Amino acid sequence: TIVNGTKGDNQNGKPADESLVELSKVLPDRVFALGLVVSCAAVFFMAWLVTINVLIRKILDWSIDWNVEMVQYMMVVLTFAALAHTLRVGRHITIDFFTNRLPAKVQDYLELVMIGGSFLFTFIFMLRSYHSVERAYGYGTQDWTGILQAKIWVPMTALPAGLALLALALLIVLVEKWDGMFFGRKVEEKEVVVGH
Repeated sequence: TIVNGTKGDNQNGKPADESLVELSKVLPDRVFALGLVVSCAAVFFMAWLVTINVLIRKILDWSIDWNVEMVQYMMVVLTFAALAHTLRVGRHITIDFFTNRLPAKVQDYLELVMIGGSFLFTFIFMLRSYHSVERAYGYGTQDWTGILQAKIWVPMTALPAGLALLALALLIVLVEKWDGMFFGRKVEEKEVVVGH
C-alpha cells in the first residue's frame, strides 16, 4: 500500500508494521486503564451516595432506601473493573516467601506455570460467569429482595467483563514472560506513579 507517497508507511512516517507493534503494546494498557476509570467512578459514586444518604438522614430523618443495595452493586463493579490494571502495574498481592529462596531459573519456570494456570482458571471462570449472566438475562431474573428489584444480569455483567480483561492481561504477561525466558526479549519496565 502507498500512504503519504511512501510504500508501507503510515501517517507518522513509520513503517506500518512498526506502528502495529507499538499499538499492540499501548492499546491493551489503555483498555485496562479504562477499567480503572470505571472502578474509580464506582468508588466516587459509592462515596457520594453514602455521604448524601448520611446528610439526608441527619437533616431530614429520612434515608435513601436503595442506598445499601446500590453500594453493594458498585463494590462488585469496582472490584472486577480494576483487576487487569492492577495486574499490569504489578500491584496484586504476591506471596513469594518460599519462591524467593529458589534459584532464579526455577523461579522463572514456576512463575511461567503459575501465570499459565492463572490464565486458564480466569478464562474458565470468565466463561462460567458469562453463562450465568446469559441465563439470568434469558430468564429475566430480578433481585426481588432489594428495593430496586434490578434485573440481576446488569450488575452480574461486571464479573465476566472484569475477568475477560484480567484474562487478557494474564495472556499478555504470559507471552512477555515466555519471550523473556526463551527468546531473550525483555519487556520494558512500566513506570508506576504512586500518589497521583
